[in-house]
Amino acid sequence: MAVIGSERKALRMVRLLKKATKNQIANKMGVSPDYAEYLCKQMVIGGYLSQAGEASVSRTYRLTPAGEEAASKTWDQPSHLPVV
Repeated sequence: MAVIGSERKALRMVRLLKKATKNQIANKMGVSPDYAEYLCKQMVIGGYLSQAGEASVSRTYRLTPAGEEAASKTWDQPSHLPVV
């Protein structure tokens, strides 16, 4: 899974906040909480984020080492990290 546009922006928001909920990510990105949650779930599957908490409202996301690497890429560098 290559990290692109909105995904990388979400990773950068999580990096900025250290740990973040879907609502915090949505606020920073200017998107709906549902879209932020979708992005985060896809990045958990891809190994870029880890999650803590079971309830959707209290779930927090943190960067994994792969997520940190992808968030550090410049906008014009595609991130071709292996899918975990």
